[in-house]
Amino acid sequence: MSNIAILRQAIIGLREAVPQISSQLRAAEHDADLFLSSTAKLLSIVVESRMTTNLSAAVGQDVIDNISHALSSAADSRRSLVEAHNRLAAIGEKFGLDISAYGGGEGKENP
Repeated sequence: MSNIAILRQAIIGLREAVPQISSQLRAAEHDADLFLSSTAKLLSIVVESRMTTNLSAAVGQDVIDNISHALSSAADSRRSLVEAHNRLAAIGEKFGLDISAYGGGEGKENP
């Protein structure tokens, strides 16, 4: 098989895989945002509860530390997904794939 035939076959394989990759990437990004939002709300509720009960600031500090660490890790995970998204887009461009044709980017702004 010639190099051109191998490349054509690879591009066909990529075109077939892109919709599934695109769909799963959007789902993972959405889940990452939900987890980040939920964890931030949890931290807020824990801090507000401590304040409204007039407990010492030292009470629950270890819990606040744990949730804060989870929040930071969630932000790192989200950042990694964004980077993976950008790299996948670059791969698509390299192989001449119109990744916008696979949906999910309508109305999105990237300032």
